[in-house]
Amino acid sequence: MASDILHMPLKVAAAAQTGALGGAIFAATAAKLHPDVFAAMAVMSSKADRRYEPDMARGRDFDRLYENYRRLGALLAQFPER
Repeated sequence: MASDILHMPLKVAAAAQTGALGGAIFAATAAKLHPDVFAAMAVMSSKADRRYEPDMARGRDFDRLYENYRRLGALLAQFPER
């Protein structure tokens, strides 16, 4: 679903603790163990476990629903709060 909404392929990391891994990558860069974040990512990142391709028709459906949501929000914003 996220791939459909974003209109782009998504890769899911094999690592269970991606937040901790990201922190470790930035820490390694700050400690000058790697020249930059991208170099640290190349060495430390886990490989993608899965890849999801977008369904563009579903993506357009989500775009339409989101536009309806925005219009409803704008309409409701015209009414005073109670």
